[in-house]
Amino acid sequence: MFKIYVKPRKQLLSRWYKHFLAKRIKALNLSALETADWLAARIYREDIAIYDEFDAEIPIYADSIEEAYHYDDEMGWNDDIKEYAERYPERRPRDSELLKYQLWDAAWQIEGKPITFENG
Repeated sequence: MFKIYVKPRKQLLSRWYKHFLAKRIKALNLSALETADWLAARIYREDIAIYDEFDAEIPIYADSIEEAYHYDDEMGWNDDIKEYAERYPERRPRDSELLKYQLWDAAWQIEGKPITFENG
């Protein structure tokens, strides 16, 4: 089992992380639903486990993405965030978005392209 450790809450819910994540999502050049499929293909795997900064496992189950997106069937956030690829966000992500940012952080690590302040 391969362990993925996501960044600490403070980093994931920062304006810089939102900006760099937006750049990555926009660069995928996918629709909102295709972007959700891209995310699902990385996190719904039997060979990985995702952990938070406190070494607590983040459970991944059938509705993890839906829960992270607050059951928005259109996954509109995937399109909305792209505006922050070009301009720095004025506000940090909401606390209620933590799971979404954890899943995305894990997905980019699984992809072998972790988001850091240096590489966006």
